[in-house]
Amino acid sequence: MPAEWLPHARTIMAWPGCASHSYWPLGNHEQLNSDVTRIAQAIARFEKVTIYVARAQADEARVMLQNCSEKQAAAIEMRVVGDDDVKPWMRDIAPTFVVSRESKAIHGIDFHFNGWGAKDHSESNRTIARHILHDLQIPEFSTSLVAEGGAIETDGEGTLLATESALVNPNRNPDMDRDAVEDELKRVLGISKVIWLPGVAGADTTDCHIDALARFAGPGVIVLSRPPPTRGEVWTTVYKDVRRILTNARDAKGRSLQIVNAAEPDISRIQGADAEMIPSYVNYLHVKGAVIVPQFGVPETDVGALGVLGDLFSDKEIVPVYLYGLPNAGGGLHCITQQVPLVELDT
Repeated sequence: MPAEWLPHARTIMAWPGCASHSYWPLGNHEQLNSDVTRIAQAIARFEKVTIYVARAQADEARVMLQNCSEKQAAAIEMRVVGDDDVKPWMRDIAPTFVVSRESKAIHGIDFHFNGWGAKDHSESNRTIARHILHDLQIPEFSTSLVAEGGAIETDGEGTLLATESALVNPNRNPDMDRDAVEDELKRVLGISKVIWLPGVAGADTTDCHIDALARFAGPGVIVLSRPPPTRGEVWTTVYKDVRRILTNARDAKGRSLQIVNAAEPDISRIQGADAEMIPSYVNYLHVKGAVIVPQFGVPETDVGALGVLGDLFSDKEIVPVYLYGLPNAGGGLHCITQQVPLVELDT
């Protein structure tokens, strides 16, 4: 599994369908569509975006997405998936892509999304991964493991970060212990070491996904989301446990890890924030030549995060995108995107 900062052929997204809004706060529909639009347009400055949309929302999506520069509009490709509703969480419900070391061919892994442990019962969420593989004509690399893309984070050099709460959990893999889950991750992702972090089952819908908690900023470097003192005890304990484990860990190459904090905003300062919101700046996305960074409208931490990530990725443009609907919907910028690696064949 390549590191996210390596080149992409495209980034996959989805336009939120009507049913997606049924359990979200009143008025969130417009905010969510606006967030998805801004993220797609920001990515389209740098690389191709393929966005899947249900037929009923195609006209709405087209009008909003094409309201941008000619270059951006040309980089955004809409693909209609039929009449089934689509939800935007492509990190979790789309395939995870890997590259064969021998043939350099791309394969997609369908991790059998089961609604984050039966918390979501949408049938379309369970079938979209194979639809995308068929649509893009990418062969499947089979596994029986139930997982989500937001639950795994790799440095591209053999090391994987993951939380036990999201993977070694009877609501996903009831017949597998940690060793069995780890063996299968090594087989399908081509990694040699898993650094397990405990997480907390039930802390949020995802059971504590890694992509809002700790991310590789490069081999041997991890950026860690630090909650404010006002955050609930669950999340401050998660942070302390993760920092302790990572401080003593070594990666697949035997390196100790440099840990950099990215301070989260106080939820009480975010307009309209839901108590369950996880406003994490480490839920960013790498694209060609840039890093797309979420912003929450809290100046001190917004600016601070841009500074931290600007220092870590000094060779890239740092592109802030304000989010208004996604955080209250239970996700973030990284959660609604999934990259397809670009394979550069030897000549």
